[in-house]
Amino acid sequence: ITPKVGNYITAMGFLSPSDLLVAGNLDGQDEYGMDQYSYNFKTGQYVNLTNTPQDWDEDSCVAPNGKIVWMTNTHSRYKFNFNAADWNKQPVTREYYMMDRDGRNKVELTYFNNSSAPEYLGHRVLVAACGFSPDGRYMVGTMGVDQGTGDRRQDVELKVVLIEMATPFSGPRRVLQ
Repeated sequence: ITPKVGNYITAMGFLSPSDLLVAGNLDGQDEYGMDQYSYNFKTGQYVNLTNTPQDWDEDSCVAPNGKIVWMTNTHSRYKFNFNAADWNKQPVTREYYMMDRDGRNKVELTYFNNSSAPEYLGHRVLVAACGFSPDGRYMVGTMGVDQGTGDRRQDVELKVVLIEMATPFSGPRRVLQ
């Protein structure tokens, strides 16, 4: 795939034998304002599933039933300044969200950054890559726990997180760390 505008794309997985789930800036947004797209490599057509050009939507996975889980900073209280030379040191939080394969029915899946949630860790959390067990009962992911305070990201400790679904694909029953 060579986007007409934009310059960054990452394949995330298959939605069907001819449709890929990709993250990128295919609509010309900043390369760190990536969205999730469905890309049909037979027709060359793509559909923007998230359409959040000011947010970073990446590191997605496809559940066995076709639901898409991706990470985003959409509801983070910290917004990137893409023009800053040290954007990678800016504080950010990211959570996993789930949606249908056509981009509908978006729901927040984790609440690592919500102080009233049982999975809250007391530090900023950034989630990343994920994958499902074949039966859809478990999702494994990567999360970074930011040890920094204030306006700087610092000493991000990477961990593996295992999320057990209440029923396959319905959302978390518990988060096992």
